[in-house]
This record gives sequence, C-alpha cells and structure tokens, in this order.
Amino acid sequence: MQLSEGYQPKLSRTEKRMVKKQLDSVIILGYFLIIFTLIFIIYKNNLIWLWSKWMEETRYSHGPFIPLISVYIAYQKKNLLKNITFTSANWGILLLFLSGIIFIVALRAQISFIQTYSMILFFLGIVWFIFGKNAIKHLWFPLLYLVFMVPFWAGGINRFSNFLKMVSSALSAKFLLFLGFPIFRDGVTLHLSHNSLEVADPCSGIQSLISLAAMAVIIAYYSDGRILKRSLILFLVIPLVCIGNAARIVILAFFREMTGSMVSDPMHTLIGMVIFVLTISFLFGFNKWINI
Repeated sequence: MQLSEGYQPKLSRTEKRMVKKQLDSVIILGYFLIIFTLIFIIYKNNLIWLWSKWMEETRYSHGPFIPLISVYIAYQKKNLLKNITFTSANWGILLLFLSGIIFIVALRAQISFIQTYSMILFFLGIVWFIFGKNAIKHLWFPLLYLVFMVPFWAGGINRFSNFLKMVSSALSAKFLLFLGFPIFRDGVTLHLSHNSLEVADPCSGIQSLISLAAMAVIIAYYSDGRILKRSLILFLVIPLVCIGNAARIVILAFFREMTGSMVSDPMHTLIGMVIFVLTISFLFGFNKWINI
C-alpha cells in the first residue's frame, strides 16, 4: 500500500497531549529566558553589588544558596504547574509598575539593597502577569524567599547586632557563674580571674541569626502544622541564636581561662558550625514534636 505525498498520519489524543505538553514546556522555558534576560539588563549593576556582598561579608555568605533553594522549591512544583491553566493577570502589571518606581527612587538615592527588593518584586510581577494567579499560588513562596539573599539595611543590622551582643554576653556571664567561674561583666566584656574576653561584632550571632531564620522559614513552610505551630518555629529563632551564641562564648571563655590564649580561627569557626548545626537540629526536632 502506497501513501500519497500529502498524507500525514493522525495523532491519537494521548500523543496530542504529549506534543502539547512539550510545546508548553518550550514556551515556558522561553518566557523564563526572556525574564532572566530582562532582569540582567535592568539590574546588572545591582547584581554585581549583590555578588560582591556575598563574597566579601561573611554574614551574607549564605546568599548564593538562596536562589538555588528557590529554584529547587519551584522545581518540586513542576507536576502541579503542568496541570494548571496559565492565564495572564493584570495585577502583575501593578506590581511591575510599583517595582519600577521603587527601582528609580532607590537608584537615584543610591540604596542598593532596596534596588534588589525591587528586582524581586519585578520578578514576582512579571510571573504573575504572564502566567496568572494560578501560577502565583504555587510560586509565591520560592519567589518571596529570595528576600533572604538581600543584604539588610546596615544601620538596622548594626543596632540589632549590638542587642545580640548584650544579650549573649549577659547569658554567657550567668552560665559561667553557674559553672563556678568568678566573672565580672562590663557591657560586652567579660572579666575572668586571669583574663578578659570581649564579645566583638563577628561574635554577635547576627550571621547565625540570618542563616537560621532562612532555614526556619523553610522548616515552617514544609511543616504539617497549622499557622500557630509554624509561627512557633519562627519565634524560636532569636532565643536559639542567643543561647547558642552564649554557649560558644562560654566555651571560648573557658579555653581562655584554662590556657591563657584564644582559640585558633579554624577552631573558632568549627565551634560556631557545630552549634549552628545543633540549633537547626533542634528546630527539626521541635517541628516533629509539635506535629505528633
């Protein structure tokens, strides 16, 4: 049997669906390539500033991981996104307009971190406009989670860092007294029998606070509990940071008093990492406990 030249075999419904899904995937990928290209063109200088902050300031060393986590969370929703109907929404235009105003004002005022917030708002707005409210229902969290990659206002961070230093030094002084060490606290300086220890800015716990808050939000998001239970996870962040930082100061003070010297930088970093892992483990355990 010979087929005529113009003959084309008919596709079954299943095959048509598969072809349509493949085309939709290509179209969506094309949209996101356009979005990322626009963001790079508009926010190029701000992205360079953001990268330099991540690389130069240890308190923001977690920054490069935040976009990767957001992409992973969005990728987990791929099956849900495949089954929804994409319809453009005009509310996205409002967010785009708002992000543009914020960007222009921040650019003229030379406030880089606000420019980055406008970039996140721009991303949220363009996704809402192109793909509609059905997509935003699934993607709002990974998009807003990008806030954790942004360096916070320096003035606010410094003030809160001083608060954490005072609380941590007060707690560590009480711990040392409980352990039998004679100690006198003068602000953020701990005077022991033979030596003194100052709680400096790198030891304030602000880096642990930012990183732990980012992890706590993830734990709360995936928690099976209600809003109140999820909120408890977030409320625990500051107390855990203060207690964990105080424990680190106690270890450093004990070593200082016993040996007369400070611990090495690698050991100091290792102690901080161990305590940070313990605090995250506590949050996971607490989440599991409240959902029993």
